[in-house]
Amino acid sequence: MTRYEILPAVLAKTSEEALQKLRVAQDCSPWFQWDVMDGKFVPNATWYDAEKVQTWTIRSRIELHLMVRDPGRVIEAWRNVPKFKRAVWHIEAPIDHEELINTCKDMGRDVGLAISPKTSLLELTPYVEFIESVLVMGVEPGFSGQGLLPETAERIRQIRNLNKDLVVNVDGGVNAKTLLGLAKAGAKRFCMGSAIFEHAFPSDFVKGQLERLEHARESR
Repeated sequence: MTRYEILPAVLAKTSEEALQKLRVAQDCSPWFQWDVMDGKFVPNATWYDAEKVQTWTIRSRIELHLMVRDPGRVIEAWRNVPKFKRAVWHIEAPIDHEELINTCKDMGRDVGLAISPKTSLLELTPYVEFIESVLVMGVEPGFSGQGLLPETAERIRQIRNLNKDLVVNVDGGVNAKTLLGLAKAGAKRFCMGSAIFEHAFPSDFVKGQLERLEHARESR
């Protein structure tokens, strides 16, 4: 199993756009992230109709990044999507996190918590022993193409100190320029939207970045 993972981040407004990005994403990686936004938790909304997605043939596994007020409702709607394997929702969501963690585990899904840039990392501490990963937002959630906030690397280091077994994922502002610094801080998964989908050769780009990550690791 590779040490690092790059997940294409599918942010789509329509089913047509989602399907187009899905085709690119699964040529790039065995996993991709589906950005789910309700227009309430963040000032943007995306398309994420589980009944429609269930009819599609999908090769790669799906991580849902739930930028919504009620992640449990979306998780239940996606229950029967075969490739839905991991749910990641925000610690800022006004829900009973422990209850939803247990629900997801009972469904056989991996569980992660996401944290926005202005939220104290202390909010994660009650849950770090019960989840598989933490997704660190390198930008304010809601829109693709933003620049990486400079404090992101330090937040990654601090989360690694909370629990060394956690997989740290970073989303927002991740590109060829920022990738190695985030890996050095301790991130193992990297979500990329614009950097992949705006590239002329997305799968070659992802392969090349993974090779850079492994080379940098071996050189340390």
